[in-house]
Amino acid sequence: MATARFLFFYLCCIALQAQEEWSLQKCIRQALAENLNIRLSEANVRAAEIDLTASKWLRSPNLSANLNSGVSIGTNINPATNTLITQDILFGNTGLTGSATIWQGGQISQTIRQNRKTLAAGENDLRQAQNDLALLVANQYLTVLLSEERKVIAESNLRTTANNLEQINKLFSAGSRPEADVLEGRAQLARAEQSLIQADNALELAWLALKQSLRLPPDAPMRLERLTEDQFTRLSGSAYTVDDLVAYSRENMPSMKAASLRLDAARVGEKIARSAYYPRVFAAFGLSTRYSDAAIQPTSFGLGIDTIPARIDGQAVLIEAFTPKITGTEVIPLKTQLDRFLGYSFSVGLNVPLFNQMQTRANVGRAKLQTLRSQISLDQQADRIRQDITQAMTQVRAARKEYDASLKSRDLAKLSYDMTRRRFDLGATSLFDLNQSQLNLQVAENNLIIARYDLVFKTQVLEFYAGKEIKL
Repeated sequence: MATARFLFFYLCCIALQAQEEWSLQKCIRQALAENLNIRLSEANVRAAEIDLTASKWLRSPNLSANLNSGVSIGTNINPATNTLITQDILFGNTGLTGSATIWQGGQISQTIRQNRKTLAAGENDLRQAQNDLALLVANQYLTVLLSEERKVIAESNLRTTANNLEQINKLFSAGSRPEADVLEGRAQLARAEQSLIQADNALELAWLALKQSLRLPPDAPMRLERLTEDQFTRLSGSAYTVDDLVAYSRENMPSMKAASLRLDAARVGEKIARSAYYPRVFAAFGLSTRYSDAAIQPTSFGLGIDTIPARIDGQAVLIEAFTPKITGTEVIPLKTQLDRFLGYSFSVGLNVPLFNQMQTRANVGRAKLQTLRSQISLDQQADRIRQDITQAMTQVRAARKEYDASLKSRDLAKLSYDMTRRRFDLGATSLFDLNQSQLNLQVAENNLIIARYDLVFKTQVLEFYAGKEIKL
């Protein structure tokens, strides 16, 4: 028997060790690393970085190379002599071209500036999403702790109710209590069992919500760090003013920074749209060369006899003369042709916009509307922050009052239960009165636990607006 108890104790210790203890900070880190919305925000930031890098490269020239070859059949131009020949030739052309914008109404510089602000706005969106997720995890973390304590209360109430029923059964067997007390005791025990089932279900759902936010399997073993009395006292003792929190949040909240940066980017967008009204000054250059198998060069020479008509003393005669002749030819080598036919070109151009179906004007109008929308979004965000802070401050004050009232109610319910219990033990009151007093105590304890964790979370929200890290 002793060996069995030792084995059971040993297995329980192993099970507790297998359940890794998680702090709130560890849960938040896990959620930030695994949350898909956070990953999407990170991808949006990387996309904005790419856009910024691409806009910076607009200042550099663009280059392109071309190469083509083929066969030309029929009458062609000899590339070496520029004369017409009736010959099929094999040809090839290659070249390098490039152009660069010298000035375009400041469009490139403004585009870089706009993309830089868009990137900064995206980074602040990412930080805001991380903060929102941290608040969600903190709420779910506290909900699990609250549900665990409510389950402990339900278990304690069930044990007390079971002991009461056992005592009533003994008194009924001795003839000291009526059968109605036994039936009331059984009904109270059933209600206590139901309360425990409800508490256990609530705890299971709270665990499921937290594990889903952490992207952990539902059966993953976890054990949370509990909130100490010192932490509770420290969190509930914070004091702020609405104006101070609003002023700080408008300067430092990532959502406000993102909205302000998008307003700046929209204003830059107006300048980009107006730049289309200005002329565009650009430079271009080119390099080209070619090859053809019709380009030949002599390889050997000789003498030939040519008959030349002439007149001597009025008589027509034919004179034979030796003249140099090309006796051998070859196609000019590829390298030689590429070097011989190499050419360069440079140019500077001016493109003056005259009329483009009012598209530039329409784009400027759209940019102005985007600025207006961004300004409205910024004002909405500022109003939302003031409303949220005012509501959070009101909720904290209400939660403190609720906690104080719940604490007082619990203490009075405990005194009432202890007095009713003594009277019941003396036979001066009924089991119904004892059960009612016990039920009132359980409700008061549950209300106190709920008020306590509600105050903790709402105080944490207030400290979040004060720029403090979300932690317990």
